[in-house]
Amino acid sequence: MKKTTLTIAAQDADLRRIDELIRHGADINSLNHLGLTPLSCAAAYGHAETVEYLLANGADPNILDRDGLAPLHKAADGNDLLSCETLLKYGANVNQPTPSKTTPLMIAASGGYLDLLKLLIEVGQAKVNLTDIGGRTALMRAADRGRSEIVATLLKLGADLYSRDCDGRNATYFAETQNYTNILTIFKHFMQINPQPSF
Repeated sequence: MKKTTLTIAAQDADLRRIDELIRHGADINSLNHLGLTPLSCAAAYGHAETVEYLLANGADPNILDRDGLAPLHKAADGNDLLSCETLLKYGANVNQPTPSKTTPLMIAASGGYLDLLKLLIEVGQAKVNLTDIGGRTALMRAADRGRSEIVATLLKLGADLYSRDCDGRNATYFAETQNYTNILTIFKHFMQINPQPSF
C-alpha cells in the first residue's frame, strides 16, 4: 500500500490523516516531487478548512511552488474567497508576483471575481497599479476581458486609467479593441471627472 504523504492528505482534505502525519513529525512546509507544499495543494483544490488547519499548525503562506506560485495565487485562481481571506489573515503577501509578475489582484480582475477583488484591496491592502511583465495593470486586464463591474470598482479604488503598458497601450485601448461599449462609457465618465494630467 502506498504511503500517504502530507500533500496527498491535503489534496484530499483528509484532516484526520494530516493531523496524524504532523504528530508523527511530517514537515508541514515540505515540497513534494511536483514542487508543491501541502498548503499549496489545499489552496489549489479549494479546501478552505484544510487551508485554515495547515496555517494554524505552522504552514508558511508565502512558500512558492516550483512554478513560482504562492498558495494565494492558487486560491485566487479558483475564486476561493474563504481560503484567500484565511491566507491573508495568516500573513500571505497580497502583492506576491508570479514569474510573469501577475499578482493575485490581477487574477481576480481577469476572472471577474468582484468580491475577491474587494477583499484583496480592502482587507489585504493590495496595490491596484502594479504591472505584470508586459506592463499591464489589473485595470487593463479587466478592460480586456469585458469585466465592467471590476473596472468600475478598480477606478473607485484608485486604479490609474492613464497608465500604459510596455507597448504604449492603456485600458481604453483594450476596451476599444474588444468593442466593450459599457466599459468605454465608464471610462468616458471617469475622464470627464478626472482628466488626464498634463506634464
